[in-house]
Amino acid sequence: MIRRWSAAVAGLVLTLALPQALAAGSNVLLISIDTLRADRLGCYGYEKATTPVLDRLASESARFENAFSPVPLTLPAHASLLTGTYPIYHGVRDNSGFVLPEGRTTLAEVLRGEGYRTGAFVGAFVLDSKFGLGQGFERYFDDFDLSELETVSPGYVQRRADEVVAETLGWLGGDDDRPFFAWVHLYDPHDPYTPPQPYAAAHPGRPYDGEVAFTDHQIGVLLEGLRKMGRYEDTLIVVVADHGESLGEHGEQKHGLFVYNATQQVPLLVRLPGASGSAQVVSEPVSLVDVLPTILQLLEIGRARTPEAQGRPLGSLLLGKSPPPAADLYAESLYANRQFGWSPLRALYSGGYKYIQAPEPELYDLRQDFAEGRNLAPSNQALARLLEQKLGAFERRFAGNTEAASGARPDAETLQKLQSLGYLATAGGEAPAREGPLPDPKAQIGLYNRIVDLFEASARNDHRTAIAGYREVLEAQPELKIVWYKLGQAYFATGQYEPALDSYRKAVQLGGDEALGTFALAQTYLRLGRWEEARVGFERTVQIDPAHYRARVNLAVIHRRQNRVEEAIAQLEKALQTVPDSPLVLGNLGAAYSQAGQGERGVEVLQRAVQLSPEDARLHANLGTALMMLGREE
Repeated sequence: MIRRWSAAVAGLVLTLALPQALAAGSNVLLISIDTLRADRLGCYGYEKATTPVLDRLASESARFENAFSPVPLTLPAHASLLTGTYPIYHGVRDNSGFVLPEGRTTLAEVLRGEGYRTGAFVGAFVLDSKFGLGQGFERYFDDFDLSELETVSPGYVQRRADEVVAETLGWLGGDDDRPFFAWVHLYDPHDPYTPPQPYAAAHPGRPYDGEVAFTDHQIGVLLEGLRKMGRYEDTLIVVVADHGESLGEHGEQKHGLFVYNATQQVPLLVRLPGASGSAQVVSEPVSLVDVLPTILQLLEIGRARTPEAQGRPLGSLLLGKSPPPAADLYAESLYANRQFGWSPLRALYSGGYKYIQAPEPELYDLRQDFAEGRNLAPSNQALARLLEQKLGAFERRFAGNTEAASGARPDAETLQKLQSLGYLATAGGEAPAREGPLPDPKAQIGLYNRIVDLFEASARNDHRTAIAGYREVLEAQPELKIVWYKLGQAYFATGQYEPALDSYRKAVQLGGDEALGTFALAQTYLRLGRWEEARVGFERTVQIDPAHYRARVNLAVIHRRQNRVEEAIAQLEKALQTVPDSPLVLGNLGAAYSQAGQGERGVEVLQRAVQLSPEDARLHANLGTALMMLGREE
């Protein structure tokens, strides 16, 4: 961990003068690297670093020593990055159960309105366009295989950096002479740490470093591709992480639970077009919310386009002008509260100090103790109270709509049926309130690490170990909704569907993510052959999440089984609007058309499905059946 914090308002070291403004129509490349600690890059002082690409880029860039994420979770952090607003305003507070509202203005929307072509290429399902980040993008590459979601958490559904980079270069090389805005998200440093060869062998015992090295190489492939296209020198390049990773600091194994600097500090590099050989080191504390207004300021796009942006434009720092006024920074994690029922955590960076609001408050002097090893709150209660008040004022100033996006409430009759089947906790759909003070996450770190180990056992398909461990944990703390959900997944994966139903119901009753829990329950009813109960659940799933195409496919299967073919087709056509190139959806739609007597249309759709997935034997079989129904036996 870097132990560095400038006491000055803005410490700036210039090695060479930079351009005073960007050329009109400069391209923008925003690279966000998931779970990347700043101190794992050579340019940030890591002695074992194998990051030559990013280190070289830093030699041509402004490097921010004290950049911080407002939240140590992928989806809300990227929502802040792309809107320039804090989670308390944009409303996305966790990786599940939230969708960025359409009313929020994204960087892509602004740049598209300025004539840019816009493309996003993401490496993890938690950033799927269904969660709202696709606003303003003409091309949004997600297209994840969600078949794994029956047995693993969404956070494990990902693709490697080489695939993301290849897709990006294909788009960049298209025949379009408009300036581009490309957002490239690389997920590889996120756990589980499984670097490909030769990076695994080159970093024995340090798989996280191997993932970072692989990611660095792929960024090199991307930048070299830009050079070959002749676009490197006229592109504004921003490289940032959404959050860091705790590698044991304060007892935390990974990220999400705490808001210490191990997970909040991120690397931030900004390279101006034509800035070869120019470098800066900026020690001014900054936040991810500052990135959007900075990009727009550098492009000379007026702030009126993003009146809700809460970050500061930092272009004056990069162009050698007067620095912006110093500002307090905010961070939060509601993960402990939403998933475990423990206390939420909020933090304020102010004047070189950091205050963490928790059942046991914390106060750190980052100028002397960047690693946050000595809590000053007990010995300096007056300053702690002052910063607590400033934190409250900050939240009141910047707060917006923080409600989770949800579907319309069902009518009374449907509500009663949903509740009786376990899809809702109460008639109001709310979790029961917990009595007494909430546990401090610090006091639960041992239990939390035990749970994380069990999550990893589930990901390895070691469900026997996971089931025994989950049950043991729940005997001690039966209110842990996420553990009930994971226990349900483990039972489902091993074909124990009745225990899975009980576990999923308990998770929903405790206030777990309604969309995830409802789909999981419906899927389990389907496996048990309880078609009507499954239909109710899938219908509620698409009511909550209209883009949930797998729920629509399952609804179609049930409708076809019950000879409601037109209803099946309607669901599949809606699913196709979300995933137009899904062999799963196309295969079912083609079969439904054939069943409905629209044979030629069915064959046409099935042929397209076969082209997209030529190794799928079921698609070939369905196509053959459809052709035979038309009398085309050859």
